[in-house]
Amino acid sequence: MLDYISIAKEYAEELGCDIIKPSAVKGGYHYFYLNRTVRPRYLGHPHVIKISPSGKVQRVLDFEEIYWAYKKARKEE
Repeated sequence: MLDYISIAKEYAEELGCDIIKPSAVKGGYHYFYLNRTVRPRYLGHPHVIKISPSGKVQRVLDFEEIYWAYKKARKEE
């Protein structure tokens, strides 16, 4: 069994992100929202990744998929 949170943490460390929020599971992919606590405010899309059942990390680039996962992560707060 894969530990999706530890995979997301490793990926987030490479990007310098320290906030990792699980978002949802869809089609076998586990979605996570990543962010930094200290960063200048800028306009841009949220950083969302999805991890496949085999453990491969992919950055989500589809606009609708990004905001679907982002909204799911925000509901969990």
